[in-house]
Amino acid sequence: MKLIDRHIAVHVLGFSAIVGFALLALQSFITLAAEADDISERFSFLDLATVVAFETPSIMLVLMPMIALIGTLLGLGALAQQGELVAMRAAGISVLRIGAATLAGGLLLAALTLLLTDVVAPAGKRASEQLQSAEKYGTDPGVVTRPVWLRGEQEIYHVRRVESPRSVGPVTVYSLGADGGIEVISEVTRAQFSEGAWQAENITQTHFRDDGVERKQVAHMRWPSGPAPDVLELVVLESDALSVRGLLRLIDYLERNDLDAQQYRITLWQKLVSPLTVLVMMLLAVPYVLGSLRDSGTGQRLLVGVLIGVAFWVGNEVIASSALIYRWPPMLSALSPSLIVLVIALWRLRRARE
Repeated sequence: MKLIDRHIAVHVLGFSAIVGFALLALQSFITLAAEADDISERFSFLDLATVVAFETPSIMLVLMPMIALIGTLLGLGALAQQGELVAMRAAGISVLRIGAATLAGGLLLAALTLLLTDVVAPAGKRASEQLQSAEKYGTDPGVVTRPVWLRGEQEIYHVRRVESPRSVGPVTVYSLGADGGIEVISEVTRAQFSEGAWQAENITQTHFRDDGVERKQVAHMRWPSGPAPDVLELVVLESDALSVRGLLRLIDYLERNDLDAQQYRITLWQKLVSPLTVLVMMLLAVPYVLGSLRDSGTGQRLLVGVLIGVAFWVGNEVIASSALIYRWPPMLSALSPSLIVLVIALWRLRRARE
């Protein structure tokens, strides 16, 4: 039985690898063609190809459920075409045992998905952003020119440029009073983090008092309540460039400052659920091969896998967007697509046993 389990798992993983290489090659070619307009004297084709290579783990992560589904359909389909599944069933091997052997191979894909989710894809995304920042936009790697809003204990920071997690500027700081109103607006030319606090330079302050408005210049000022550099680094990164640990730290910072963390909570749960999604999609393929697709050709299995994979991806995106708009529980919104597929898979497995 161990030999048979290994035989099934090897077929599934082998075809999944073939499907993965094919889909990644196709998606990379499409990305290169779509981004070809960005090629210039500063940003060469080699730079574009490097960016695509850095983002390949993120692309693979999105495609992984479809890779697992199609790979399982084709792997088990090859065994069915050769009569091996019929022989296994005639020898008394149950549908559940075939499904368990398939999932045993799927554990490797689930482990790969977890590695991509928490390590490889975030690192590749950050490297891609740094390369584009340096070569396409002419800024130093790590520099962020889009506005960033942060909050301290009694201040709100509007950062217009992030040169590094420890150097920002210009910055507008809104100091709040006990009643939540703005008491002081400070226009800061530059601020650096040193000795455990932000040190601001060339500040223009506007004080709002009951008897009028006062404006004055300050050469240096210290803000001990500002966000820590590691939090600033997390905030400026896109959610898919963050690891699970980074998302947890960012969510904690946002919640402590009464800021909306719904989007990051949804992303966190999607990352945690992604290995389970791979296993569920592989389980879904088993009853299809043993049932309606048993005598079908490779093309039909491939078509069914693509249609189910696209439908799952669309449904997952719709549910995630709806959860963000209607404030659904993040864990439920991330789990629901996989749970729906799991119910369908178990139902079809039960019918295949009859």
